[in-house]
Amino acid sequence: MKAVSLDEFLEQVPSSPHSSHEICVIGICGKTTRRQSEKFSLVNELTDRQAFPVYSGLAKRSSKARSDSGQPPLEPPIAAYYNAEDRVLFLVLSSAADHEYLQDVCKELGELERTSHAAAHAFWRAKRRSHCLGLLFLFSLCHLVLLTHPTCTLDVSYDHLFRAVDLLRQKAQPLLRTQMEKTPVGSEWQLHCRPCPPRLLFIFGPVELGALTRGHENLDVNDKPRRNSPRRRLQHALEDQIYRIFRKSRLLTNQSINCLFTVPANQAFVYILTKQSQDPTSTLVAQLQKNCTIKDSESSTTGPCRFRLSRASGQPGLVPPAPAPQLSCSFDAMAATSEASLHDFVWQHAHLVLTRRGFEDSVGRNPQPSHLEVPTLLAWATVATRLRVAILSDYHNQVDETFATAAKGHTGSADDDEDNCEELAQKMKDLAQCLEGFLDVDAKFSDSRCQKALPLAHAAYQANLPHHYTSSVHRSQLAHAARVYRQQARGPASQFYLNKLHEDCMAFWTAGHQLCEERSLTDQHCMHKYHIVPQPGELPDPDCIPLVLPHCSRARTTGTCNCGYRQATRDDPFTLQAANFDFYEMLEEKCCKNLEHFAFPVFQHSGDTGTPPATSLVGRPHNLDSVVSERVQGPPTQDGAAALSLVFSLGQATGSPMVSLENIHGTGGDLSEAQGCGGQSEVFDGAAVVTDQSQVTEQRPSKIEGGGEVENENVSHDGAASKMRPLQGMLHLGCRPGVLPTFSSWSLIRLGPAKTYISTTGLVEQPGFLQGSHYLMPWDVPLPGARRVDDASLTEADSWPVVQVNGTERLDGDNWRGFSNRQWRRGESSRAYVGFEYEDPRGRRFMSSAPDKVMKVASGSGYREFAGRALASDMPLYIVAPTQGRGSKPVHAQLMRMFVVVPDAPVHLLLSPQVQAGPPPCPTFVPEQPEVELPRDGVWVLRFPYSYGSNGTVWPPPRESQAFSSFKLLRGVLRVNSR
Repeated sequence: MKAVSLDEFLEQVPSSPHSSHEICVIGICGKTTRRQSEKFSLVNELTDRQAFPVYSGLAKRSSKARSDSGQPPLEPPIAAYYNAEDRVLFLVLSSAADHEYLQDVCKELGELERTSHAAAHAFWRAKRRSHCLGLLFLFSLCHLVLLTHPTCTLDVSYDHLFRAVDLLRQKAQPLLRTQMEKTPVGSEWQLHCRPCPPRLLFIFGPVELGALTRGHENLDVNDKPRRNSPRRRLQHALEDQIYRIFRKSRLLTNQSINCLFTVPANQAFVYILTKQSQDPTSTLVAQLQKNCTIKDSESSTTGPCRFRLSRASGQPGLVPPAPAPQLSCSFDAMAATSEASLHDFVWQHAHLVLTRRGFEDSVGRNPQPSHLEVPTLLAWATVATRLRVAILSDYHNQVDETFATAAKGHTGSADDDEDNCEELAQKMKDLAQCLEGFLDVDAKFSDSRCQKALPLAHAAYQANLPHHYTSSVHRSQLAHAARVYRQQARGPASQFYLNKLHEDCMAFWTAGHQLCEERSLTDQHCMHKYHIVPQPGELPDPDCIPLVLPHCSRARTTGTCNCGYRQATRDDPFTLQAANFDFYEMLEEKCCKNLEHFAFPVFQHSGDTGTPPATSLVGRPHNLDSVVSERVQGPPTQDGAAALSLVFSLGQATGSPMVSLENIHGTGGDLSEAQGCGGQSEVFDGAAVVTDQSQVTEQRPSKIEGGGEVENENVSHDGAASKMRPLQGMLHLGCRPGVLPTFSSWSLIRLGPAKTYISTTGLVEQPGFLQGSHYLMPWDVPLPGARRVDDASLTEADSWPVVQVNGTERLDGDNWRGFSNRQWRRGESSRAYVGFEYEDPRGRRFMSSAPDKVMKVASGSGYREFAGRALASDMPLYIVAPTQGRGSKPVHAQLMRMFVVVPDAPVHLLLSPQVQAGPPPCPTFVPEQPEVELPRDGVWVLRFPYSYGSNGTVWPPPRESQAFSSFKLLRGVLRVNSR
């Protein structure tokens, strides 16, 4: 039989003609150097033939064959060769200590992507573990084990390795014993799970004979010659050293039956090679060179190692053979010194097995005899198949087919044993974990070191922590704990315990210490621990896990109602509806409900049909003096007139047509081509525009200011409406025309007639104003048809002035207020009043007369500067309040209201606020009706939103005053409508 892999050999045994031979099994393990193949060369030398080819590659071919057949590769690779003449079976175990196999392993490691230090360490640890399992396989099936080493110095790491294998054998023996019950071997083999306590023989070398005999050259004539040669003395010294080391580590005891292996007491168990064997590759190259250069000389091939040569002499050829090179040990020198050959050294031990004399290696007063069984080749293959499946197979993928085939051929019950073998293989893998403490000293030290560093990292994480904290605090503390851990942790286990530190800290944070991550619109964290926000109509439940509570940041501010006559404490809002609608709606019931309101259009759901909700499409009237109002019963106002709840319905001006949505938003074109919020086109319900006049209606109230009655009419945009969804947030110039929110963030209220405001006293009845800052700025508005005194050439159309927007556009003689220094004719102008009110978080209010200028007027004198400068400029949305806060940080005040007093005169004032609530790309926010014409004879107050946001994006107030320039109310908020 030729040399093959173990799997192929086990498959060939049942059909082999030598299956009935009683055999001696010899295993070979150990280390080899880069230019040597001692393991395969030993088999060739012991059998006196070329059992293994020059380029063996058995491990590679076996691994490739198993991969092609879908089976997991055998780890570690084992090659087998049976010498039928001597009835000796050789098993050659390859490991990472062999240069050829080491190259393959390094290539396999190089193919792994992103191999960390811990992953590479685990890779080599798995290779060492598989090597130990291979040694256990050899010690469980062999009579003799040859350990090769490239030098003449004992490697003490073998002691460590053998103790690990011995521990694994003791733990696995009960499991292997159950597997051996159905094998055709003797009871002693089944009990001890091995044919005999194997003998371990050591083969060291090579060493030059000249180095050993160099000390004998200068001996004096009178010196007594030594009895043994230097080589023999080195052999004895190594035997004594090995025996002492293994006895001290208790690998060798008096009773050999309990040991992993034995060494003979009265026989040599160390052999030293005296000359380095030549590399087969260099041998063939030298042979080729000599065949090409030598032509006439012929020499016969003689010597004990003629199997190493190519059988060129027996083959016909044109080139005559060359002389035989010296390849093996110097047998002439060995003969001269009467040293035994390697074959004789091994055969004296194998002869004891084949003759059934056994090994008497027990020592002491009461030595116990050890068992010995010489199995047939077929019986040995049956046992080897079972142990190969239990020890070396990877059962995570599939049951090994080799065992199934062999079991059917030998026992006929493969199906019954398959489950048992699978369970046994899994248990063996669990037992192999005990090798970690013996094989991986670095990991053991690293594990111990990291376990000491882990509590220090835990303490660093929990230091100075509040009871509840956010993810940012968690990440900061975790980074600090990781730095403390890395200062102490070392070795391959550091990454594992670092991951465990992350898991422990995360578990500590989520176990009742997690703070709600939601931030308010003012960028304040919610103070509750992790909770769920109640659904609409659901009551809070603080006993539920997780808690069902609304968000709360514990931050409270003082706010003023829509009209400005009542102040109340407000919680820090977390939604736009709570900030801009709910708080003011709550105060409406206590203060403002009896005043006249302008109803900004909002999204209305269709309640009578099953169709999707549509948006109320409304337009802008040309004249709001004739708007429809409905009278609300309530207490009389200050001027004695009954309060009117004026609801301005867009597009309901008497005798005026409905204004299209394109005119409302200042854009033209078809709605199907309009752009949605943020500049992206949207498609609603699969169609851009759907005409449905029954869903989009606007009802006229039954009363008007003049007391006349009008009929209810349905108002639509060109008889068509779009089926749309409500806008999430506030309306801005980037939204699609016709899209409306479900609530309005703006408020426009009429406080009363114009005569209720007295310029000398100001807004004295409204609370919270700072002293001297509650006055409105006067603004002279020319009446229609008014002419300048010194300019009679102006036509009626040219006589209608417009407020100048900046100083460079002023005409000659105009002042900075936007009006001419020349006086209008008496009775041709009317005085209006305008005021921009700012409010700080503590409810303190003040007026601003110009950008970044706080109004300050002496009591009872009134404000004399005109409003032209303020109206022609961008008013800041936030300014530094003149009041001092509790700390050193300045207090910021926000533009909250705009007061407009429209005189009882034929003037037409157009209100069109546009707010830039942040730096780009923040959009420009506008009310749901961008332009509103204020009716005459009234004190109007426009309440701005408390927070600005749309489409899930909220623009919080600036933290520093340097960013105030990006937050502003654009100029042109109030102008005269020329018509």
